[in-house]
Amino acid sequence: MNDNTNIYNKIYETIFEQVPFGIAVSYNCYPDELCENNSASINDMYEQITGRKKEELLKFGWAAITHPDDLDENLDKYNQLQGGNIDSYSMQKRFIRPDSSIVWVDLTAFKLNLKDSPYNHISIVRDITERKTIESALIESERSKAVLLSNLPGMAYRCNYDKDWTMQFVSEGCYELTGYKANSLINNKDLSFNDLIAPEYRDLLRNEWIKILSKKKPFKYEYEIITPNGQRKWVLEMGQGIYDGEGIVLELEGIIIDITERKEYENKLKFVSEHYELTGLYNHRSFEDLLAIESNSKRIYK
Repeated sequence: MNDNTNIYNKIYETIFEQVPFGIAVSYNCYPDELCENNSASINDMYEQITGRKKEELLKFGWAAITHPDDLDENLDKYNQLQGGNIDSYSMQKRFIRPDSSIVWVDLTAFKLNLKDSPYNHISIVRDITERKTIESALIESERSKAVLLSNLPGMAYRCNYDKDWTMQFVSEGCYELTGYKANSLINNKDLSFNDLIAPEYRDLLRNEWIKILSKKKPFKYEYEIITPNGQRKWVLEMGQGIYDGEGIVLELEGIIIDITERKEYENKLKFVSEHYELTGLYNHRSFEDLLAIESNSKRIYK
């Protein structure tokens, strides 16, 4: 019997010290001076995660090294466990290391129902600091994207490469640009994006996309759309294709911005350069340009 007990103890000790997560048995939340921690067992990985030796951990208790924002939740669950109201609990929490750095852990604690044993509960912690850092970076990245998209002078989009340019996603700027809510365009709920394009530009736009996608180049094209009240707006679309491993076009994504003011200004400059200010008639240079065009046309068709 003693031999078996020794074997089991050896197996336990090996597992206790070699597992890649922290284990603390009967480790109390209170300082050693308020609560005897003599029966507590803490493995090396727990020390590594918290950055503290067993003696220091027992001296202070885990409450003292828990981040203040996580302490109330942890104490509440711990007291429920000790009071017999629950058999286990899990939570994510932060420990404060001696150098004031923060380590995130995934904590699981559960009761040990052992008669006449000083060991009444066990806590297991896994270091998830790297995962939390990545999550925070992703959240910040998404927040930055949302801010950027909400302040675009137009809309960002992702659509199917089909005859309707079926929208999968459009940003908040859709309404200001087109006069339609985003959900009206998603999956062609009320109308397709192709319906918004002025009829004379539909084939031109499609042909330009076909040409650009065949070369796998970035897309850039100016055309007009028509809003619900019949207003025409000039837009600049810049986008690119999304391809599968075999080079087949799966989707398109890009941005569409309002350039109406710019086009109106360009047209005014063009009119001023081609007409006399007082009469509004074509000026001398315009007539020369028109005559040159007509002369070239005659030579081509002779």
